[in-house]
Parts: sequence; structure tokens; C-alpha cells
Amino acid sequence: MALKGIKKRKTAVNVRLRRSGLSMIHGQFEFHVKNIEFSSLTVPAGLAFLVLSGDEGASRFLRGVVEAPILDRFKEQLFKKYMRDPAKAWRLLEEYIKNKPNGPAFYRSETSTLDLTDGRFCFRFWYPTKVNLPLNVYCELTWPEKTFDMSPERLAYARSRIEDFFEFMKRLYNVYKRKSGLYCDVNAMFKQYFEDPAAAWRMMDIAENMAKMLEEMDACLQTLQTNSVIKCGSDYFVWCNDIFYVTGDGGVFKVSGVLGVNAKEVLYNAVKKGIKPDKSMLAEERRPEVLRRVAQIIGKVDPTLTVVILP
Repeated sequence: MALKGIKKRKTAVNVRLRRSGLSMIHGQFEFHVKNIEFSSLTVPAGLAFLVLSGDEGASRFLRGVVEAPILDRFKEQLFKKYMRDPAKAWRLLEEYIKNKPNGPAFYRSETSTLDLTDGRFCFRFWYPTKVNLPLNVYCELTWPEKTFDMSPERLAYARSRIEDFFEFMKRLYNVYKRKSGLYCDVNAMFKQYFEDPAAAWRMMDIAENMAKMLEEMDACLQTLQTNSVIKCGSDYFVWCNDIFYVTGDGGVFKVSGVLGVNAKEVLYNAVKKGIKPDKSMLAEERRPEVLRRVAQIIGKVDPTLTVVILP
């Protein structure tokens, strides 16, 4: 840490490393340090003392924990356990390594719920009773804001087709995070999986197709907002704080949409599918100030239409 107003100079500091902690002494000041940072982990100073003192067992334990496929917070818990009971800490480390995921598997969580993880993704489920499963020390929750209900019958079924179920959960999470998450019922899709998995996968396909369409709709609008105008056959779409449709003969209409079809979808259908807007989705624009602005934008790509549009 750099302190303003203080000149840098060499200072003699005595360092004492004990099992109880690290002491740094200079003159009448003595600072005590209980933990030391190592490999992004917080290591108790007592363990650091043992390692630096040549304790081979402590050194092997430190290396083993650092290399173990477990979360940092559990590694730091193991360091503390080692200072209280080395043999117990070793047994726990060996247990963690033995139970590491080799593909998706169920574990118990710290809150007595169920976790399903492969070490990269993790999903949580409410369960009515405690389970005799290894603790999940391998992966943080992928979907922390969502916990699904899991019964003994559902658990048995999920285990019987664990790879398929895990893939379903990953795609369920992905579709929820995409635009279609606003429209699809993930709870209904999850429930359907245990009643008819084929039907649940069909629901997933529909949700994913909707997500793709909504993303493409956003992309169309973004392109229009960036370029101000998009040519669509002999006609144009213009962005002027709203979406406007300009016909080849100079008619200017505000795209309003109708019957659940919004203006963004009208744009998408025209640009991507070649479907011209229905008259019911258009409102003729008569405001002079808006017509002038639309004419200015159109004039950059089709100057002849400017004269037709301007009143």
C-alpha cells in the first residue's frame, strides 16, 4: 500500500513465525498476523510455520489441498481442521478426492438439500428428508435463485437416467436465462419431465425456438436503430424513436402492431420472413415534424422519396 506524504526508505523489520501466528517487529511496534495468503487461499500462520519449518507432513497436506478439485472455501476449512486434528483433516481430504464427480451425480448440500453436479454445473433441489450422500464441495450453484422440488420417486427416476436429466437441467437453465424465460414456465417443464420426458423435451424445443426468435427480433431492432433505415424489398423501415414503415410510393406509417404482435415482431417478420406488414398493424403518420425527420433519414438512401414524403 502506498501512503501519500511518506517517503520510501529501507526499514529493518524482525519477523518471527510461530505456530500461534506471524509477528513483525520494528522498534516499539509489533504486528500479529494470523493468516497468510498462498495461491489465492488464506492459510493459517501456524500451518505456514510448520511448512517453513520443514514439516513434511504439513507440506504434503498443503500441496494436496491446493491441488484437490474442491472449492476454495472448503480448502481453507481443511487448513483449519489440520491445525486441530491432522489425521481427521487427511481423512476428510481423501474422502473429498474419492467422491469427486465423474460425470453428473447427486450430493447433499450444506443446507441439507440435494445438489446435482458434474463439477462444472450445479443445480439444487428441495428434498423432504436428509440424505446419506457425500457433501458437495466441488461446485457452486449454477442457478442460485432457483430450487426445484425433488421427491424420493423423482430422485430415483432422475438417477435412472442421470445423463439425460442433467442435460435437461442445463438446457432448462439456459432457456430461462434467455429471452424466452419471460414466457416459458420452467416449473411446469420440470414437472413434465417426470410425467413424460418426451413431452418435456418437446416443450424444451419450443422454448429454445422461441428464445432464438426473440433474440433475432432484438438483433433486427438493434440493426435498425444503428443504421436508422433498413431496405425491405421496395419499401423501408425507419427508426425515428419508433419504428416507421415507408412504402415505395412515399407512404409513411407508424408500426403499431395488433393482436399481440408488437412492432418489433412486425419488423422481424418483414426482414427475416419477407412478410409485409398488414394494414391493421400500421397507422398513417401525418405529423409534419415526424415526416420531415423520416424524409431526412430516407434521403440518405433514396433521395427521390424525400420529395414525395415532405408535405
